[in-house]
Amino acid sequence: MSNTFTLDELNALTETYVLGQPNDIYFASHPLFEKLKGKVRTVPGGLYIDVPLEHGEANSGRYGNTTEIPGTKTETHNKAQFEWGGYFAAQTVDLDDRVKNNGEAAIINLVAAKFGNMQKTIRKKMSAGVYLDEVTGISDPGFSGLAAIFNTGTSVAYGGITEANVSIWKANSSATATVATYQGFQAIRLPAIVDTNMEGMPDLYVTTQTILDGFDNSLGTKVRYSDQKLVDSGFNNIKFGGAPVVADLGQAAGYVDALNTRYLQLVAHTDFNFTTPKWEVLSQNRPDIWTANIRFIGQLTCSHRKAHSRFTNVSAPV
Repeated sequence: MSNTFTLDELNALTETYVLGQPNDIYFASHPLFEKLKGKVRTVPGGLYIDVPLEHGEANSGRYGNTTEIPGTKTETHNKAQFEWGGYFAAQTVDLDDRVKNNGEAAIINLVAAKFGNMQKTIRKKMSAGVYLDEVTGISDPGFSGLAAIFNTGTSVAYGGITEANVSIWKANSSATATVATYQGFQAIRLPAIVDTNMEGMPDLYVTTQTILDGFDNSLGTKVRYSDQKLVDSGFNNIKFGGAPVVADLGQAAGYVDALNTRYLQLVAHTDFNFTTPKWEVLSQNRPDIWTANIRFIGQLTCSHRKAHSRFTNVSAPV
C-alpha cells in the first residue's frame, strides 16, 4: 500500500480493523448510562417522542340500593411529548496524515486513534448532557436531562406538561440541609416513593465521590453490599435499600439524585442510533481532506416525574 492511500482503502481498513472490533463504547464510563443501556428504544421518527401517562382515577365509591353512578368524565390519561435532541463527534484525516503514515499498520493505528477519540468525545458530551437541560431555549437541542426533570418552576413545561396541567407531574427537588448518613438517605428517598414495593422505589442514587465516601464511613462496622453488575462495569458502589449509591464525576457538588430508572428511557431515532462512521471527502474544493462522524438523535425520556428526587444541599458526615 502506498503512502497516499485512497479513500476506499481507508474505509476498508476502518471496517475490517476498527469497526470490526465491537466495544461497549457509549455507556460504560457513566453509571446512569450503564443502568439504562439495556433499555434503549428506537423509533422511526415523528414530530415528538410521545410517552403515554396515566395520572388519575376513574369515578368510584361505595355501591348500594340508592347509589347513582356518576357519568361525568374524569381526566385519567395524557402524554408527555419530548423534542428530539442530538449529539455528534467528528474527526478528519488531512493530506499530512496521508503522506506521513506509511504502510497498512500505521494507517490502522491512525484510524483507531481517530475513532477512539470520536467515541470518547460523544460519550463525554452525552454524559454531561444527561445532567443538563439542553432543550429549553436552545436552537440545536440535546438532552432534556436531569436539570429539566428537577426544574421546580411550576409554569415551566417538562415533556410539554406543566405542574398546573397535571399536579402529579411535579419536580421533586429539595435544598434542605441533609447529612449523607443512612437516615439522610432515607429522607432523600422518601419524596420519590411511588409505591411501597421495590418497583416504586429508587433503584439508583447518583452523587459525588465525597458524599459516597462519607456515606461509606458513616456505616461503621455494618455489612456493606454492592450491585455486582455495576462493579463488573468498573463502578464501586454501596447499596442502600437494595439500590446502589454510586459516584459520577458529572454530578454537582452537594447533590444526590434518587432515580427510578424504570421510568427513564433513552430513545433513539432508528436512522441516527450512533451512526456508523464513514470517511468522506470534506468538499470538492478540498479533495485531500477526509472526514468521518458519529451522530445520535433521540432523547432521554421520563414517564413518571415524581419517581425521582434531588437533594442539593447534602454534606458528608464528619
